[in-house]
Amino acid sequence: MAEYEVDLFLECPDIDNCDYSPEEPTTINGEDGSSHEWTCPGCGKTYLFEVVYEPEISNMRSKSE
Repeated sequence: MAEYEVDLFLECPDIDNCDYSPEEPTTINGEDGSSHEWTCPGCGKTYLFEVVYEPEISNMRSKSE
């Protein structure tokens, strides 16, 4: 598993009852598939989430033409 440290802007998913939107990111550390717990400062609900990285190949080109 890959370890990570990433800064995320965690917004409350309960958009019907809470309008919390952070001004600063939250730093999250873990490994792919790790569960994280976050409590929304706006409404107080606690959520579980995972950060998963799925590698993607991009910008592939021929080295010799």
